[in-house]
Amino acid sequence: MLKKLLIFIICIAMLTSCTAAAQRDADGAKTERGEKKAKLPKCADYGEGDVSYTAELSDGKRSVIFDAERRNGITTATVRSPEELSGTLITDDTEGMRMILAGGCELPISAEASAGLAAVFALYLPLPDDAKAAGEGEVEFSVGEYTAGLKLTEDGYPHTATLSKDGAERQIRFTARR
Repeated sequence: MLKKLLIFIICIAMLTSCTAAAQRDADGAKTERGEKKAKLPKCADYGEGDVSYTAELSDGKRSVIFDAERRNGITTATVRSPEELSGTLITDDTEGMRMILAGGCELPISAEASAGLAAVFALYLPLPDDAKAAGEGEVEFSVGEYTAGLKLTEDGYPHTATLSKDGAERQIRFTARR
């Protein structure tokens, strides 16, 4: 069990921690004079109410796949991959973010890993007020200390996203389970 915990902490830390580097502009890119301002894409109602989806989080070297579900405002995610962590449950509710190992052992998640996972979960919430159109079907906005670039499907569901912080990026691919 200790080996599983150590592997989980290392995977989450590697996928959510970021290295120091120059920050991007506040608005990501400059707009040329006379250029039309892009409109926010159409969003489905995934941000409100209950939802289920699969997310694959990757830093280009390793990945974590989990099935997430939000019911009554509480998000839970069950890790599918890597195999060593399969079955680990991550819960984000009023008591904070924590993980429950296969044997029922409940452990808190570090503040850094919690912030990274919360940013991933936030990509399936309503678009925030600071969301800006970033191209056809794409938006960019802040999620805590992260900058999120979210691409939506034609029917308005999250498809792919990039979370960046201090020059490091993590890629997320979503599959809605409707």
